[in-house]
Amino acid sequence: MNVKMLTDLSACEEAIDWFVENCKDNCSTEEAVDTLIKSKHRQAFEWSNWLMVRLLNDANKIKYAVFAAREVLPIFEKRYPKDLRPRLALEAAEKFISDGSEVNKDTARVAADAAYDATRVAAYDAAEAARAAAYAADDAARAAAYAADAAAYAFYDAARAYADVNITKKIIQYGFKLLKEQQPHTAICPECNNTVSIKELKLLCQCPHCKIDFPFIIHDKQQ
Repeated sequence: MNVKMLTDLSACEEAIDWFVENCKDNCSTEEAVDTLIKSKHRQAFEWSNWLMVRLLNDANKIKYAVFAAREVLPIFEKRYPKDLRPRLALEAAEKFISDGSEVNKDTARVAADAAYDATRVAAYDAAEAARAAAYAADDAARAAAYAADAAAYAFYDAARAYADVNITKKIIQYGFKLLKEQQPHTAICPECNNTVSIKELKLLCQCPHCKIDFPFIIHDKQQ
């Protein structure tokens, strides 16, 4: 990670300034976020989540949203044990992950609307934590039905539902697990066209064959 990467992602000026002051240029994303969380910056988790949903591919964004919502689903179900709408919304999102058909997308859309209706019940009862948990489920299903970018909101609503820092850390850590799984292991040098391992590039910061510096074209880039 470096300033150019953050600028290209349209990071805010405050976040870029924090990175410059606290992190080494070209450090790993995980190192930067770990430093951020340990710093206890007031926006540590918000910035971490912001970065996560910009680096994950669409399928993993939905997985990330579902994971976040499942962490707080028990809050809603404890208050409303007979209301299955948020749970069904998450199950619909998970079904779309395994089979992204139009039928499953439509099912996720209907389930998202139902989960949203469940938030109104909690609002009427002034059960804010349960309402936020239902919103998280709605966000996850909406990420599957409409746009994966909605995944970011699942984290925010999960955080609102459950104030425990360990839960928010757990969600971010799961995001990193997904990020590592989607990253390719090789890159293609644009100068000599040789394939080089990512691990080797991190050590040398240049192609071992022709000695050209970064950046490299990533091989088998996932969408």
